[in-house]
Amino acid sequence: MQAISVYFFLSFFFFSSVRLSFELWLVLPFLISIGIKCIYIYIYVVNILYRDHALCKLQEEGFTREDIANKLKTIPFSIEMRNVVLDLKQRNVPIILMSDANTFYIETILQAYGVRDCITEIITNPSYTDEQGRLRVRRHILTTDQQHQCQNPCSLNICKGQELDQVIHRYQQQGHIVEKIAYTGDGKNDFCPATRLRQTDTFFIRKEKGLDRYLDLVPEQKLRLQSQLVYWLKPETVWESMPKYFSL
Repeated sequence: MQAISVYFFLSFFFFSSVRLSFELWLVLPFLISIGIKCIYIYIYVVNILYRDHALCKLQEEGFTREDIANKLKTIPFSIEMRNVVLDLKQRNVPIILMSDANTFYIETILQAYGVRDCITEIITNPSYTDEQGRLRVRRHILTTDQQHQCQNPCSLNICKGQELDQVIHRYQQQGHIVEKIAYTGDGKNDFCPATRLRQTDTFFIRKEKGLDRYLDLVPEQKLRLQSQLVYWLKPETVWESMPKYFSL
């Protein structure tokens, strides 16, 4: 099989382009109905099981799947990030989303902004409908599965570094040469995949967010990163840099 060069654009999801946490955006209007405690659990506890509990609580209070979807569709989505996705699709660059969110949230927002067909693969926590008809979410790595045992600051339910390893391996097994990877992220759990990137790759780090703060607190960890680093505060930076990067 003839080797084919392939370029990747990977993202922790486009919420890098959203000014407000999408979970806060979703839950805040329901604050009066579900109470401060549930808000706290839903937003600040990493364990996906607590997020699932809060999602059930919303529906117990009378909010429907449609209510949740309609609120997700109002999340402001950067024009620049949308342009990045559309441009990469025209260049036939695979776009892979790795997220600690869930399939329902991601699919809803992608479809609302007309970019679902631009996405090659979504790696996240699955959503499902339970026997009571409620929208639920479960861990990407179930508690009954072999756990990832990663020593980097990853979420318990997903190690994005290992997921990236598997993506690259699949493409190589198909006879592709992965020449360049561009990755954009802003959370601490984006550090692990960043350690997999090479000198030919580029990591777009969002300023003043979890990963940026983590590297400030533990500066020696930054020495583990071999890729080019592009810091950005506004999505315009990514939009201006990405086409040039894949044109080289």
